[in-house]
Amino acid sequence: MTRFVPPLLLALCGACAALSGCTDKRPREVRELQAKLATLPAQCTIGSAAGVSGSWIAASQAVPASTSGAAPTFVFTFKEPIRTPAFRIALNPKALHNLDKVESRDAQGNWSLAWAGGQADAPAGCDIVQMAQPFVSGRRDVAALRITFRPGDRLLVANTSVLKAD
Repeated sequence: MTRFVPPLLLALCGACAALSGCTDKRPREVRELQAKLATLPAQCTIGSAAGVSGSWIAASQAVPASTSGAAPTFVFTFKEPIRTPAFRIALNPKALHNLDKVESRDAQGNWSLAWAGGQADAPAGCDIVQMAQPFVSGRRDVAALRITFRPGDRLLVANTSVLKAD
């Protein structure tokens, strides 16, 4: 089951069967997530690109590409391709644990691996983790990110962005 909050590019797999059943909870969840990300402790920011300076550009649209039967997959698109060395996503601990891979799409529509691997559990005390990783093959133009999870329950993905190269 999928729940999706476009204003924050928030994708949830969990309690709602359809968007129409989730609209009453959307504003509260958006406010809660914004507050958590604004005050995220340093130990909840992980990845080798976590300390990289620059401007993070948020995805403009998110679409659940596959959420029933197959591995949950979400596609986050950007208004225009962005030259970038890294990506960033916020995840709840279950999503971090079930994260399978992140792929990027270039302006021509070609997908390539951005990151793959098993992620450790979230640090103690972190109910949201901000993961920032460089792309496997270095700097690239990115028009979209596709995030795929191993099947799981109550997966949260938010704040998907790429680092704007200077």
